[in-house]
Amino acid sequence: MALNYYYSDVNNSNTVMFDEDDYMRPDTQTIIFSTMSVGLGEITSDNWIEFYSRMRIVQKILGHSDPIPPSRVKEHIGLRTNVNNETRAKWMKRWIGYEIDEIIREATRECESKQSVS
Repeated sequence: MALNYYYSDVNNSNTVMFDEDDYMRPDTQTIIFSTMSVGLGEITSDNWIEFYSRMRIVQKILGHSDPIPPSRVKEHIGLRTNVNNETRAKWMKRWIGYEIDEIIREATRECESKQSVS
């Protein structure tokens, strides 16, 4: 499914989201694509801090060292995408599940490689 985004409700979207040459700012692109990983299809005045918090957690899990400041996420209030909203519990279960599965794969590979060497 394609990711669609809508920004007509973002205040000052021409300067918040686009540079002087009308190119979308890189952090705006990151925020748009982050809607999928954070499980929130829009940024509102009620959920922007939840959006930011989930985005930071995902960035930490993935090892990203250059976080987007919370003020930039807040400036994108009004941004919407076609991503379905997940409750915090469902989102946490999804990400913890990913991490547990990855740890299991890594541990299994390590133990199998040590057995084949012996």
